Amino acid sequence: MDLLITKLDGTSTSLSSIGLQVIGIKETSPSIERIAKSFDGRNGSLDYGGRHVDKQLMVSAMYGATSMSEDSKIENSINGLTSQIEPFYITKFLNDGSMYNFERPGGVTGDLNFANGSEDYKRYKVYRSDTDSPEFKGKIGDKLISTIDLEFITVGLPYGESKPRSQSLSSGQSIAYNGNIACSQLEQSFYFVVTAKESSANGFTLMVDNQSLIVTSPVVAGDVYTLSGMNNTRGNQNINDKTNAGYFVLRPNAANKVTCSIGADIKINNLCDLYI
Repeated sequence: MDLLITKLDGTSTSLSSIGLQVIGIKETSPSIERIAKSFDGRNGSLDYGGRHVDKQLMVSAMYGATSMSEDSKIENSINGLTSQIEPFYITKFLNDGSMYNFERPGGVTGDLNFANGSEDYKRYKVYRSDTDSPEFKGKIGDKLISTIDLEFITVGLPYGESKPRSQSLSSGQSIAYNGNIACSQLEQSFYFVVTAKESSANGFTLMVDNQSLIVTSPVVAGDVYTLSGMNNTRGNQNINDKTNAGYFVLRPNAANKVTCSIGADIKINNLCDLYI
């Protein structure tokens, strides 16, 4: 078991590379905030829905140092890696193989085997929320053993997310969305690039299942449209005033089928699967 920390510039460091052995990773379900309003003379309140706020992840680790100065260096490495102001991504590495090196009837012996972990399919954008210091546990052989509990809270979306990807589509084809919660363009910034292969005096409509984004300005073959729901462009020209107030939501266990009213090459970019 291990934890990979990836900065926003793309550089990655594992906790094992700075001397830590991860012994446990726990995550909460997202916290929920309800939106309700009560009125005089009416029992209870009216519920207007809710929203997911954030998600916590707790990582327990231990390490051994050969001296007090090495112990201090490891603690500084932990803080330097995890306590920066900028958020970062954390990804679990899990070992699906045998947990112990060997077993015998009546007992389990040998060291825990954390090697050969596989990268989890989702990662979390987080910041470190605790201010804990390592706790010294004692000396074993020539090693000073300490443990530390790290706590992280999600930044932005309170979900796990896959690495962003692109998919080329043709009209009538479904988007390969694997998440287990809805993914909205207003929350996760995926976007469509539509390259027209024919002209249309009346514009065109791009649909995902029963959702539509309508472009009302004339289309010339070769025009390239970038449709993000928030900022829609034709080439470098903003065309928000030539579109409806439409945006797309990809849903789990839905077809998420894309159709376009004109002949066009369609691509979805920066798509992430979201996991609750």
